[in-house]
Amino acid sequence: MTTDATALSRRDAALEARLTERGVDWRFVKGMPTSGFDFPKSLNNQSRLGELDEPTVTRYVLALQNGNSLPAVIAWQEKKTGQYVIASGNHRLEAFARTGLPLSVYDITGTPSQTILELTFTENLEHGLPPTEAERYRQAGQLVDNGMAVETAARLLMVSQRKLENARYALEGKRKAAAYGIKPTQWDILNGGVQEKLLTTKTDEGFAALTKLTIAAGLTSDEIKDILTSVNATKSAEAQTKLIAELRDRVYQPRIAGGGTTYAKTKGKAVTPRTTTERAITLVRNLPEPETIVEYYRDLDGAEAVEHIAEAIRKLQRLKTLLNGR
Repeated sequence: MTTDATALSRRDAALEARLTERGVDWRFVKGMPTSGFDFPKSLNNQSRLGELDEPTVTRYVLALQNGNSLPAVIAWQEKKTGQYVIASGNHRLEAFARTGLPLSVYDITGTPSQTILELTFTENLEHGLPPTEAERYRQAGQLVDNGMAVETAARLLMVSQRKLENARYALEGKRKAAAYGIKPTQWDILNGGVQEKLLTTKTDEGFAALTKLTIAAGLTSDEIKDILTSVNATKSAEAQTKLIAELRDRVYQPRIAGGGTTYAKTKGKAVTPRTTTERAITLVRNLPEPETIVEYYRDLDGAEAVEHIAEAIRKLQRLKTLLNGR
């Protein structure tokens, strides 16, 4: 059992080798008090989608109380405040804070922000609570946003390069749509095939107009493809938006009035969990035959669709059980 409190945060030869290999300047600082860390900024280092995982912190606290050591954290020092910000080891930092013990730090100095971001993400794969798949895709996307190649980011975070490219494609559309007042939730509800088609609109104004029409009328990927044949043949944003407005008024207005599907909203009926559910059920009941739908899915898109279908079935099954039990 370890008796020296400062020895409860140990050196890691493998980590030191990785830091050196990446060209990171570092020094090992032993016995630093946790008061020297900026906790809020450390938690907001964008490594994870949520807060600290309490069971992980508790496990670390018990390990320290039993005299077991934990790997030293990685951090850098803020010039303005002099406090340290965690790049890897938020759960360990919290455990040391709760036990009132000092901890050791790999102080990374003179390191570019992209390298710090990379360390923040990749080192969490080595220690503590592994990031979820959703977190890894988010982290890989941030690395690409900071100049890293998609292939490299996918390899470092151990995610599918194709899915990462698709996710970034969807994010690009979300940002583009938001600039024209289209809510992220409205963009997210569109399937991948529809998003991909919309993003091929040649002007941003045409993209926005067609996206709004798609949401209002519930356009399919094939319908968008047909519309784009005419829209992208025009040479200006003004011509594109005018053509889409004409289609909206001349062709799709009755469908829009019906809620974009065969489910017709009652005039003045408020949007509630019940009406939303009824519309979703109507959409499912009016789906084409599965044999027809499957032709429009690539392998990776199909795998993602299977996950979403399973989640939807679980939610509907629970709703059915609750309704039957009333």
